[in-house]
Amino acid sequence: MALDKIKMPHGKLKWILWTGGICFVGGMILNAFIETPPSMQDNAVLQQASQLPGWAFLFSVVVFAPVMEEFAFRSWSIGRRWAQYVSLVLASGFMAMIFPSFWVLIVPIAFALNVFLLRGKPILQTYIFVLLTSFLFALAHKDNMDLQHYLLAFPIYFGLALLLSYIGLRLHFALCIATHFLYNFALLMIGGFLFGSQTPIVLTDESFSGSMQHISGMESRGEIIKTMSYDTIVCNRCFITDIAADVYLFGRDSVKMYGDKKSKAAYTLEVYPATYRFYNLKVQANEGKRINYDSLFKQLLNEGKIAIEVLKDEKIIRIKEN
Repeated sequence: MALDKIKMPHGKLKWILWTGGICFVGGMILNAFIETPPSMQDNAVLQQASQLPGWAFLFSVVVFAPVMEEFAFRSWSIGRRWAQYVSLVLASGFMAMIFPSFWVLIVPIAFALNVFLLRGKPILQTYIFVLLTSFLFALAHKDNMDLQHYLLAFPIYFGLALLLSYIGLRLHFALCIATHFLYNFALLMIGGFLFGSQTPIVLTDESFSGSMQHISGMESRGEIIKTMSYDTIVCNRCFITDIAADVYLFGRDSVKMYGDKKSKAAYTLEVYPATYRFYNLKVQANEGKRINYDSLFKQLLNEGKIAIEVLKDEKIIRIKEN
């Protein structure tokens, strides 16, 4: 029996709604207590944001990704056999890109067993589709961050998938896509990608004068422009953690300012951006002066935008966005 011939009672779908909501909210609460976000090198989405023009990144995150992911993991909710096959092919493709090739076999086998062996048990078949595709949806986001942060975020992905499955079964598949659109759009808006600030941050001391301003990601074309010397600093379309790291590194080694001054070993510098905010920075040396990079770095810290953490045993310095 095809899924479109089933009129699933709402009472039989409530567990999907409640389980999804609990996982999603619980995951959000759990992640709220994480002090250190994924580092730049471990965050695939932030890397993409820094490399693509603003419009391309917006389209990728808000349009392309939701459409592809919904057809891969929720199109089966349409209730047609062709939709099940579309979900099978696309979900297998997602898994093959992230995991070893054996997933290409496991996913179609799981789909086939559910479609053919449970043909006469449509409600049970639907439940297995919900759990299987929600689990695969969560797995598909594994490469978005390092393993530790991914495991903490897994309940969010799994819960969101359950909620979207509920929407597809209870309402309409098109609303799955629309909800996914809005969710990703809201993440970018909250993360500061869409709107900049009209008020620049003034940075000045006896050796330099300058300013830094949060810009909209849509104003940028994708190029990161950096110029650093003792006379001029220009950083266009940079994360604030990258600006701070460059300021910190220019003209000094890591031990000179922070860490164990008795040690000559260099520290490894790691950056941890927490938002999608881009900044433009322009600093000019005052006449007859050279830019005091120590003073500039401390002003960046004092603005409350970033924090520094020194791990002496590991020889690591972390610059984190607040």
